[in-house]
Amino acid sequence: MADITIAEFEKEALAFLEANAERRVAEKAFVWGEGADTFYRERDRDAEFTQAQEAKVWRNKKFKAGFGWITGPKKYGGRELPAAYDRLYSQLEVQFRVADQSCFTIGLGMVAPTILAHATPAALDLYIKQMWSAEIIGCQLFSEPGAGSDLASLTTMRKDGSPHVVPVGFSYDAESGIVRIITFPSSVKYKNALRGGRAVVSQVDGGRWLSLEGTVSGTTDADRVASAVQGYTARYQEPKERADRVAIEIQVDRIMGRA
Repeated sequence: MADITIAEFEKEALAFLEANAERRVAEKAFVWGEGADTFYRERDRDAEFTQAQEAKVWRNKKFKAGFGWITGPKKYGGRELPAAYDRLYSQLEVQFRVADQSCFTIGLGMVAPTILAHATPAALDLYIKQMWSAEIIGCQLFSEPGAGSDLASLTTMRKDGSPHVVPVGFSYDAESGIVRIITFPSSVKYKNALRGGRAVVSQVDGGRWLSLEGTVSGTTDADRVASAVQGYTARYQEPKERADRVAIEIQVDRIMGRA
């Protein structure tokens, strides 16, 4: 049974929203043929980062106020209220100008419920509250082996010696023994590659797996970057045009795997 009536909850939610956000100005009703035709506009990396930071600030603020996980267990910062309260809050929040929350769609819509239902107590303590309070953002990666989207993990070393592991698309030239990965100059993996050292790409397909390890470097050389783009295109799809594209190369000296 709820420890607060829905009317009391509505009053509390409105007070929070009024104190922390501006009300939206009434928008003109939609008319066919008027306005821009653009439904979705892709943002650059810096814009996406800024949007995510703004989203995290807002979600954390409403979580601390008791509106971040209205139906969730109190043990993890929720309020254990019925779904009707959550729907009411959502109806109220859209009346205010708040940060875009779309970066949480996968994490809170798919990853968090799976962790809540199936994870160990240790994993629950580690991830659930942090995801709903926006201390971390959950994501889900998909791969379709044999369908052109089979990704690998790239491990490079940070300045402090800890491993930096990210999913990547890659190509491998068996003749030269070089793994090539396209990226951009500000990426952490590229900065790690510029310091040299060792790196490895690993890929799994059921019981089969492959690791290609060797010395790593970063390059802006036009021909070498073009080779990386060509390899990526052949294996996956043609990447979007990018003027500042660079490449990571691994000169492979160790191959491990299971066919």
